Amino acid sequence: MPKAGVLRRAYYELIGYAGALRRFRDASAEAFQFLRSDFGFGPLVFEETGYGALVRFENATTVVEVHLDWREELILPYVRPGRDSPDHGAIAPPGVLLDAIMIHRGERPEKQIGVSKPEAMQKTIREYARALRTHAPEALRGNFRDLALIRAARPEARWRILGPDRPGK
Repeated sequence: MPKAGVLRRAYYELIGYAGALRRFRDASAEAFQFLRSDFGFGPLVFEETGYGALVRFENATTVVEVHLDWREELILPYVRPGRDSPDHGAIAPPGVLLDAIMIHRGERPEKQIGVSKPEAMQKTIREYARALRTHAPEALRGNFRDLALIRAARPEARWRILGPDRPGK
């Protein structure tokens, strides 16, 4: 029979995890709303994954995915061509990491600390939404020339999400 402390800890971790996923979905819907209103993206799609969760926004030419890696406490946004884009085969999923786009444009992404905490998660998601709007408007409209250059110059622009049980491996 497990001890009460072990059960209590497991219970709180599950509740914390479920709450973090809900906060991630809600904060992403709010922060990235401009994708729908300004760029014609469809509604947010939410998926739980083996490492946490992701939200995806798609329009006719572009996919934006924002991953919550619960194990490493990271939020990882990616941009790539959509199925209907002529550049679809040029950049494979998950896409180009927004951090790499920001660096390419001369901005250093902030270090992520404790993104499972509500305030830190919201701040990080809002910052990435701002960065996406500022540094990748061409890709949001279907022009992936810069993303292809970034991928060629920095193949590690997609490294963070890869691992033995993650997409793209």
